[in-house]
Amino acid sequence: MKKKMSLIIVIMAILLLSTACQSHIAEFSSTNELSDQKSQAEPSAPLPSGYPSGEIQKPYVFYQGTVYAYSLSAAISTIPEQAELIGKVTKVDNTAIPDEELEASRLEVGDSVYAVNDKLLVEQDGSVFLWFTPEPSPSAG
Repeated sequence: MKKKMSLIIVIMAILLLSTACQSHIAEFSSTNELSDQKSQAEPSAPLPSGYPSGEIQKPYVFYQGTVYAYSLSAAISTIPEQAELIGKVTKVDNTAIPDEELEASRLEVGDSVYAVNDKLLVEQDGSVFLWFTPEPSPSAG
């Protein structure tokens, strides 16, 4: 009799635990769905970069068929002697990677662009120069 009673108690405990777990899983799924819906409803919520999601998150410049990305190396306040002025930013589009000559993202139209060896320098506010390095080309699969 004690064995039957113990077995019944164990079975009931398992049933109670499984239903409690199911409700917890359903609650978790519901919370995630709400979170996903909220993120889809607010596509312009800022990311850690401070720029809205759905937009380019760092500065790029297109020059002679190559996309150059902002390098996190230190900005400089004087331009190197060997720097050669190649032009000015002609267009800014923060929703797509630049693909036209001297088009950029996250810069200003009119910013001066200089070539230094295999890198670019972009002058901002007339006093700060930012380094840009070539982005690796996507490899053919």
